Amino acid sequence: MNGTTGAFIAARVDKGGCTSFLANGVFFWMFPNNTQGEEGTFYVTSDLARTDTITAGRLEATFDTWHTLKLQVKDGVLVVYIDGNFLTKASTAASPTNGFVALGSDTFGYSMFDNVLINRMDDRLRFRSKLQKMETLHRHDNEDRPMIVIN
Repeated sequence: MNGTTGAFIAARVDKGGCTSFLANGVFFWMFPNNTQGEEGTFYVTSDLARTDTITAGRLEATFDTWHTLKLQVKDGVLVVYIDGNFLTKASTAASPTNGFVALGSDTFGYSMFDNVLINRMDDRLRFRSKLQKMETLHRHDNEDRPMIVIN
């Protein structure tokens, strides 16, 4: 199997596709405890290549369970949570100031994401479909399932 060593969620990502390796934004990386007994770690970086670390630290997480990741970015400040627990707060890079959200895995291995929720900082989620105009959504199904939240 092509398992991964970690996963990320990101906001304000400025590149995708063939040039995604050059992407900048705010990336929250988690690397759970592994079977060799190494402690879990997290990184918040301003690039997908993880060459510019904003902050990093220890993380108590395992591969054999679902985790809820939350990344908030607003007014030059980022805040990160895992499983409802505050992890870190830091200043963000000056750019990019906007972009898209991203999910991914380290080493392009398999990882699973479920119940992805993207909120505006005023706690409203909006989407556009071909059949509907802008609609406000409220989370109502699978309330007990972990989710990834990118504000």
